[in-house]
Amino acid sequence: MTSLLYFLAALAVSAAALWYLQRIDPKRARVFNRGAQGETPSRPRLAWGVGLAPGLILPALGELSAFLTWLGAITVVGWLIALKRPRDRSSSSA
Repeated sequence: MTSLLYFLAALAVSAAALWYLQRIDPKRARVFNRGAQGETPSRPRLAWGVGLAPGLILPALGELSAFLTWLGAITVVGWLIALKRPRDRSSSSA
């Protein structure tokens, strides 16, 4: 049961960091012709560190099954986050 809790906590932390990173990514904004969103990347290195920290913490705690499950799940979550197309702000203001 503790492996499941470790896995869920690690997945939540990493998914939140990935979501934040996709929101501030300037290349993603250019690809979708969004331009500058007015939000400057404040701390992308910190977000990367937080997102990848479970990859160091889980094996250090001896939770290898939680680590392997997290590794697969965060890959899928990352792809799902990347699939989401940003909303067009010009159409939402009308």
